[in-house]
Amino acid sequence: MGWTRRQFLQYGVGVIVGASIVRGLRVFPALDAVEPREGRPYTSQAWIEGLCDGCLALCHFQFRQVDGRVVGVRPDPDRPCSWAYVLPHMFHHPDRVSSVQTRPDRRDDGMTGYPVAARDLIQTLARYLRERPHRTAWVFPSRTSSMVFTLWRALAHTLGCPVFSVCRPLVEPPEDALVRATQWPAWRWHLDEAPGILSLGADWLQAWEDFGAAQRAFRRLRPVPGALVHVGPRLSLTAMHAHRWIPCTPGMEPAVGLLIGRLLQGREPVGGGIEAVPTDELVRVLRVHPAVIDTVVGHLSDRGALTLAPRGRLVDQWVVLWLNVLLDQVGPGRPLAPDVWVELPLARSGEEKPADELPDRVGKDVDVLVFFSVNPLFESPAPRRWQKALADAETVIAFSTFWTETARKADWVVPLPLPGEAEDVQVRWDGQSLRPWPVRPVRSVSFPQPARLLGDLLDALGLPAKAFPWDSVEKAVDDLRVHRPPDTVTYRWPTEGPWTPPAFRGEGLVLLWDLPAGLPNPWVWPHPYLYSLYGPHVRKPWQIWVEVHPETARVLGLKEGNEAEVSNGVARIRARVHVAPTTPPDAVTLPLGVGHRVGTFAVPGEGDVGDLIEPVPDELGRLRWEFQRVRVRPAGS
Repeated sequence: MGWTRRQFLQYGVGVIVGASIVRGLRVFPALDAVEPREGRPYTSQAWIEGLCDGCLALCHFQFRQVDGRVVGVRPDPDRPCSWAYVLPHMFHHPDRVSSVQTRPDRRDDGMTGYPVAARDLIQTLARYLRERPHRTAWVFPSRTSSMVFTLWRALAHTLGCPVFSVCRPLVEPPEDALVRATQWPAWRWHLDEAPGILSLGADWLQAWEDFGAAQRAFRRLRPVPGALVHVGPRLSLTAMHAHRWIPCTPGMEPAVGLLIGRLLQGREPVGGGIEAVPTDELVRVLRVHPAVIDTVVGHLSDRGALTLAPRGRLVDQWVVLWLNVLLDQVGPGRPLAPDVWVELPLARSGEEKPADELPDRVGKDVDVLVFFSVNPLFESPAPRRWQKALADAETVIAFSTFWTETARKADWVVPLPLPGEAEDVQVRWDGQSLRPWPVRPVRSVSFPQPARLLGDLLDALGLPAKAFPWDSVEKAVDDLRVHRPPDTVTYRWPTEGPWTPPAFRGEGLVLLWDLPAGLPNPWVWPHPYLYSLYGPHVRKPWQIWVEVHPETARVLGLKEGNEAEVSNGVARIRARVHVAPTTPPDAVTLPLGVGHRVGTFAVPGEGDVGDLIEPVPDELGRLRWEFQRVRVRPAGS
């Protein structure tokens, strides 16, 4: 039975009061031995400037050191960030990977392994890369500004290894259609420069990649009447704070965008046929009063707005791009602007494929799996596919900060540093040139840094300098090639036909998503402190919960706080019921990033939201998270 936030606070206050009484009565004199010497609670204190490399924002933090230990973090006052509150807890997390370890039996989730010398790992990895590089697959995050990560990625490409990337379509912007239409691979979404924001189902106040930028944009646009419009079925945090919330049935957000685009005054439709849906048909299907759309169109015509949406279907992304073009938001100097494209001059560079394609290749043309700061057993749809892949692989190596689900299935586990511990270089474009930002550790660690491991691996491989000339991060920064964006943007629109509604899989209620506000990488970093900080309204911060509409809960016999079983016919998970009118009657809402099965804070018997997703790939080879139906019933019924 998990504790609520209130129960935890009551217990903590009781312990403190009880200890104070006991200490005051001197019932246990031995307790006096743990008190610091009078007048000297600590011997030294200092505030040290540091750079946080936890996301692409690269904020400057002040780390508070007491007797050589980091006990607090002060964020940039102009860029509030949840990392500052969670980092001191992360440093001493009970599930931290503190040394290079090997596990004799990867089938045992409860075994963490035993420490070994880093040279043993290097020798093993070097042997695989020399003997069968084409059968050693690497999996990296899709977006990073770390030069150390970039060098590891470049080495995998240089050796001819298959390289895969993990994307998070529910929190990443919809750039696939943008890249296809313009043939330019790098784009920046400047929320700080947007004259308004039209959200088609994107809960950007909670799930935007740069949480600080989202907060600054909200503070700037909130006083402007009509500047914030949200379209979606659920009363999310973004919908609550928008000037206008347009509710719709799940999956029909792009259709509302089509209707808005058709009614924009003084605009000629662009080519491609995606807008070729009759206006009367849209109004009939959406059941949206035309006066509401007219009001929104009036504000958008006068001011303009940047259109946001989740990285969903490609046909939905075309609608987002179409609206941004109609509202003149795309191009150099616009809120949606082409960015510089930076790369290392590699002698061999293969195409990176979506990580969802990798499980089917294990045992066929892939024997060794190397995961670099990713946790596919928790962050991917249908993780049972990855469970089978890891079981079939000959060797699994996981570079991880914590003992995640994937790390506990690996043969070798390599620790990664946290912000404040890393020794790295971050590279940013300042508009004229590349500017390196050195990242220096303010807290020492006992394990070797990834840059040092890379150097040891290069020595073990004995690669000629012509094949891989970068033996240091600084040298790699000097050799970066910068591709400047074009001065004008042209578009190639699709010819497949008009937009069509999505088809939902399964039976029952529509499955919706929620990402607790500002959560830094919840898939790889399991920690309940953030949920107690940002999710007190659900009163179940340590456990996964399912939000159900009051009428739906009454019909299904679900009661607040009781356990429920959520299933898709193949897999099922247990979750606590939270009766919430913010969820529509024909849907349920589950939070992302909770439901860990392993670790100190895991709740036995729970499961991940990804378990409920049927493995259906989209047009780009990624498994779809959305458009899933599930059944909910009281646990034990």
